[in-house]
Amino acid sequence: MDFAKIILYAVLAAMGFGFAYESISAAVCVEYFTLGHRPMVATESPLWLGLQYSFLGWWWVGAALGSPLAIAGRIGGEIQIKPGFFIKPLIALFVLVALLAITGGAVGHYAEKTGRYPLQTPWAGGYPADKHAAYVALTWSHFAAYSAALLGSAALIAWTWKKRSAFTRLVKASRGAL
Repeated sequence: MDFAKIILYAVLAAMGFGFAYESISAAVCVEYFTLGHRPMVATESPLWLGLQYSFLGWWWVGAALGSPLAIAGRIGGEIQIKPGFFIKPLIALFVLVALLAITGGAVGHYAEKTGRYPLQTPWAGGYPADKHAAYVALTWSHFAAYSAALLGSAALIAWTWKKRSAFTRLVKASRGAL
């Protein structure tokens, strides 16, 4: 049961982040979703687009993080990490993802506005000119968010494995086994 809880916590953390992130993204540039993606339900509501894309875009991130995280924390050995241990690290991970997504978006916006990375055809013709910078900003922001989630997940899994090894050494030392 604890194994499944770790996966569930990771999925909920990813989808919670995804809902806030995708809702804000849709409010910034609804065209990123309505013209650049196929929505499941035809809508221009940032709330509904956020809900759709938090599911489509982020549940699998949580599952891909949660499964190896649960393995690192629970499989083998006598010390097993409880699911509650992961709440703060998961929050920290997605705060970091948010900060890097904001940074990526700012860089993308600047790059488009200064002409270093203009919106390319065929997309440029389908979007209002005043939304080009916002579209490029969201493209860069999404790349940064998914990259940060991938690398941050790998780091969290490695950290968990290292923490668990340290816990095991402490327990064995306290028992006089080392």
